[in-house]
Amino acid sequence: MQQQQKDKKLPQVPGVIIDIDGVLIKGKEGIQRSREGLELLSKTFNELNGQKFGVENRQKIQFTTLTNCGGNLEKNHAEIINQKMGIEREEFRIKAEETILNFTPLRAKISEFVEAGKLICVGGSLNYLDIVEDMGIQLYITFEEFAYCFPFVLAHPNYEPEVVEATRKRVAERLGLGEDYDWRKTLQVHGMFLLYEPECQEICIQVIMDLCTTEDGRISEVYPFEKPKEHIPLYIVNNDLVYKDAMPLPRLAFGSFNLALQTCAKKLHNMDLNITFYGKPQPVAFEYATEHIRNKNKEVEISNFYMIGDNPQSDIKGANEAGIISILVKTGVYQGEEPPTDIVPKYFVNDFYDAIQLIMKLEGIIE
Repeated sequence: MQQQQKDKKLPQVPGVIIDIDGVLIKGKEGIQRSREGLELLSKTFNELNGQKFGVENRQKIQFTTLTNCGGNLEKNHAEIINQKMGIEREEFRIKAEETILNFTPLRAKISEFVEAGKLICVGGSLNYLDIVEDMGIQLYITFEEFAYCFPFVLAHPNYEPEVVEATRKRVAERLGLGEDYDWRKTLQVHGMFLLYEPECQEICIQVIMDLCTTEDGRISEVYPFEKPKEHIPLYIVNNDLVYKDAMPLPRLAFGSFNLALQTCAKKLHNMDLNITFYGKPQPVAFEYATEHIRNKNKEVEISNFYMIGDNPQSDIKGANEAGIISILVKTGVYQGEEPPTDIVPKYFVNDFYDAIQLIMKLEGIIE
């Protein structure tokens, strides 16, 4: 009996990975026909084609969203998307478990530092400290706190003494430092994590470069004429240079900070920083998304994976390199009438609704 169950062929359904900005929403509003596309995606096979699949077939296309956005917990970001798209019916709403943000695949790596009890430096903006708390991180210091605790690391510190004192007290309590800690010596940090675009970018650049002057995460006390062979791990959740919102021209994104950081490190220390990037088009983002879809429903087998995106540099490039069928839409970063010739998508359609219809036709779900 067990062997029969093991040998039983599982029904095949496609797995769809969906970008958010430029595909589902733009700025503060949903993109035209994106809500209809989600409603179509949420229908069961018997609703889509009962004559072919039979009235008992309740299988659905498996999907997840995959975005380089962050700064909020997955459940909060899902709610923001639903509000912008005006989705009220529960069966059509995007759930937290269908929302992969730029930091989501990083949770496993951060847990290694947490379990090892190693101090890390974290940075970001928006509600990134909610993410820190949700991940169970207790031994941490933010880049801004680092600058307040050790104001001599900045070129022109202008912090009020009472602010410095309050920050030192808060950090000391969090890290279990004694009252007699010598604040003339900087802390040893074992890893650096940028969980969202940093607010105080000049502080982050300075502190990151300083912590990379040695191999062990202690700031060098002399100029590093010989750069270290390696530096402590540096993880950054997004390397997109631009994104698309309501403005007609592309907007600078997280990648502009990364470019500034790398340029400063090269100019000042002749150092090529070893940065582990997350987010699209990094392979880890697509590996995580495909595995996440597979694990959502063990009762089906994924026939093909599809990526629907608006950015050739992140969505299409990453999908192509991961062996995922790429579909480029015209509603976001790329707005040409013909598909790009440098990073070529497998398919090129008008919008998200057309992309879902295309997938259903390719998979033989609808005619």
